[in-house]
Amino acid sequence: MNTAQRRTEILKLLQQAEKPVAARAMASQFGVSRQVIVQDMAVIRASTPGILSTTRGYVLQQDCFPAASSVTDAKWLPKKRMLKK
Repeated sequence: MNTAQRRTEILKLLQQAEKPVAARAMASQFGVSRQVIVQDMAVIRASTPGILSTTRGYVLQQDCFPAASSVTDAKWLPKKRMLKK
């Protein structure tokens, strides 16, 4: 799983969660370090309103983010870049 796929899955996980999701739990689920999740969350939070960091984990305010189908439209997903010659 690459970085963009992991970030998409993190956002889906937060959308479905009924309680805060700890970075350590996400790290275990995705097979990466807690620090990788913290860095992913910094990138995701920069472009996604309504994600709160609490002492128990990350929470997505449900009324602040559109339906899961629009996750792929997120600004942090990599875009194809054209190289200038």
